[in-house]
Amino acid sequence: MQQLVENSVKYAVANREMGGKIRITGKVFAGDLVLEVSDNGPGLELIDGQLPEFTGVGLANTQERLKEIYGKHHSCKFGTALPHGLKVEIRIPFETE
Repeated sequence: MQQLVENSVKYAVANREMGGKIRITGKVFAGDLVLEVSDNGPGLELIDGQLPEFTGVGLANTQERLKEIYGKHHSCKFGTALPHGLKVEIRIPFETE
């Protein structure tokens, strides 16, 4: 989550004179923990819901860490936050301990 928030600060908020908004949500749904970070920055042009290859290391590192920890038991989806911006949804198994 830290890298997702840092990316939102760097690309969506820091360069805007009026600042910006970052939204962080979490919920339990169907036995999974669903976490979402969205911002109202310029967003990214996604290719079939995937990041373009020129994207920095933060988002790629997040995907690699999730893969290492949860294997196939996770998802990391990128989308457009409305009316503009980037939305990242992470879904991992919900654990109580």
